[in-house]
Amino acid sequence: MTIKRRVILSCIVGSVALSALSLSITLAWYASSDRVNVGVFEVQINGNHNLLISTVNEAGTFKESLEKEELNGVDLFVPVSTMYKHTWMDEKSDTPLFYDTSFYNVPSSGVPQIRKAERGFYQQKIYLLSDFSYNITLDVEETKFSFDEAANQKRAEQLHKENNSLSVEEYKAYLDDLVKCIRLSILVPDQEGYKYFIIDPYKEENQVTNYGGRLDNDNDGYYDTYEYLDQGQIVEKETVYGEVLDRSKLVYDDPTGEPVVDLDEVDHFHGNSFKGISKGSAYTFNEEKTKEKLEEGETIYAVEESLSFADINSARNELLIPCIAGVPKEIVVSIYLEGWDLDCVNATMGASFVDNICFKLAKGGVN
Repeated sequence: MTIKRRVILSCIVGSVALSALSLSITLAWYASSDRVNVGVFEVQINGNHNLLISTVNEAGTFKESLEKEELNGVDLFVPVSTMYKHTWMDEKSDTPLFYDTSFYNVPSSGVPQIRKAERGFYQQKIYLLSDFSYNITLDVEETKFSFDEAANQKRAEQLHKENNSLSVEEYKAYLDDLVKCIRLSILVPDQEGYKYFIIDPYKEENQVTNYGGRLDNDNDGYYDTYEYLDQGQIVEKETVYGEVLDRSKLVYDDPTGEPVVDLDEVDHFHGNSFKGISKGSAYTFNEEKTKEKLEEGETIYAVEESLSFADINSARNELLIPCIAGVPKEIVVSIYLEGWDLDCVNATMGASFVDNICFKLAKGGVN
């Protein structure tokens, strides 16, 4: 007889933070509180073996389900990034760290500040306990990250009342796109089998997310710049944010000398710090010339190493979590918004999403 065992972990379904300041900041929304809904994690094993779950590694605490009150909370979601993950992975940290380098007050070195994000994402350490040794993996058929139809409809109607430049349907379409920048990550913090997986549910074939680039974080319509003294003269250069692998190879074009012009005020809803124009007074970063300067196989920025659902569903699936019978297995599950995803823009603020995360028995035994 085949018995279906299900471990249920009550989890968050969050609505994205609403901005409290009129700034277009892709990697850091300074947010006011917004409501948080409640959804479900499902850890599912098919077969005649038991899988139990707990938030602590203590005998007698393992059971088939955990209630919301037993889990970590999150007040809101704001964009963060897994850039610089090597800084904590090299030390085999038992918890993933997320970073933000979107602050536009850049020192004369041109290297933006790196700040550890303390909030704005969901994170939970859990322990799995089974009576059989096997690998588990993500069940991509049952795992879903989708927009909250009712919540986004209500938000779109509110936006339309405040500004009728777009229809309710157009506002909702923007809000629904939030799901494209959602990430799920799983850390297996074993010292001998240390692994970190980033899953992009909406990743398309050959899609690349770079951990760097120019930004207009102060929302003045121009790419941000920094200044330094060179032989008594003030030099202005465009800021290149993020995890740049070798800043000595960045190529800049000379200033054009064109005067800075007043730009029309940007509609906050359409604020997008990925888009801007260069100041005529600044040395402007030339990404194409920089690429030409690199050796074959080199990149300007670190690249997100993420798995798509297709990757996980393939014979080459790397997402395998070994569980030994009777030995609690620790994993850390995180849900966050990747700030360097080009879909992570102001138009998604206030959107809501729902999640359903399932794990299943992988083919074959423990690796």
